[in-house]
Amino acid sequence: MTAVLGMGCRRGCTVEALESLMLACLARHGWPVARVAALATLNDKCREPGLRQLAARYRWPLLGFEREQLDSWRQAISRPSTAAARHMAVTSVAEAAALAGCRQLDDSGHVTLLGPRQQSDRATAALAATVFRPLTESS
Repeated sequence: MTAVLGMGCRRGCTVEALESLMLACLARHGWPVARVAALATLNDKCREPGLRQLAARYRWPLLGFEREQLDSWRQAISRPSTAAARHMAVTSVAEAAALAGCRQLDDSGHVTLLGPRQQSDRATAALAATVFRPLTESS
């Protein structure tokens, strides 16, 4: 099972604020840090020092996605983000990036959100995982 943490943040969000939200998100789902494969976000956000530092701290690749790639997941997100729509012109950053990152790393199963995004005053986080399809007699 592959899990990816998707995050969005305001400009200048600190690594400490991002890490606090990330740990809260993982704890909510009972998911250990060691089982996260990558950190994913909007391409434009890959330049944010806080996100870069968080990825480096946990030795995760930082995956960036274009707006169109994130919007292709609009049917799978739990709820659209008005802030993301207003500031980034996308339906979702954290949830859609988590889903897109999961699909990019592992296309062997169904990609699903483990719950709705969590947010702080400066960032959002969501966790998605690949759920393997059971083998059937016709497979």
